Amino acid sequence: MNLSKHKPVFSLIFSILLLTSCNIPRDPNKSWEQAKNNSLRIGIVNKKPSALKQKDSISLSEIQFIRDFSKEYNLKTTFTEDNESALVEKLENFELDLVLGDFKKNTIWKAKAGPIKSFDDKHVILVAQGENKLVYKLEEYIHKIKKNGEL
Repeated sequence: MNLSKHKPVFSLIFSILLLTSCNIPRDPNKSWEQAKNNSLRIGIVNKKPSALKQKDSISLSEIQFIRDFSKEYNLKTTFTEDNESALVEKLENFELDLVLGDFKKNTIWKAKAGPIKSFDDKHVILVAQGENKLVYKLEEYIHKIKKNGEL
């Protein structure tokens, strides 16, 4: 079989695939756009030791990590403190972008939220289920700081 005569067809198929993949990851709820234009909305579980207050700011390594991420991408941050179930419900309704709360990989919220790896190998950050450019940016940032030895 002479492949050279099929070269234009292969080129066309490759071009179509390349052009359609430029919008990956899909972001149907515009999470990244919303975070860039408005604010990164972060839910924090109000239980000890996850959310200890110190001088009107919440002290937690997860929160510092998210603040560093936000600074990297020039994102404003808005924190909402509540119980786990209320925050996960807000996440499901796209009223929050992330939920922090000392969650482990085997969290009971897996069915309602997407756990993604955090800055360490013990914890996960909860995000809305589905494809999401914010998750892509967050995982890209995690990879970058681990690669640079900043963790």
